[in-house]
Amino acid sequence: MAELKAAEGELKAVIHVTRKETGKVETYEVVGKVNHEEMQALLQPEQKEVTE
Repeated sequence: MAELKAAEGELKAVIHVTRKETGKVETYEVVGKVNHEEMQALLQPEQKEVTE
């Protein structure tokens, strides 16, 4: 099977924080870039070390 490669991607998230004391809502937009190798690392299941 052929290996696919993609151009760098952009990830966006919007975070809403509501302050308990004032009820004021703050909105933050986070933007990041990810390349092929980083995306592959994100898609790999986490390896958890077992210690006894």
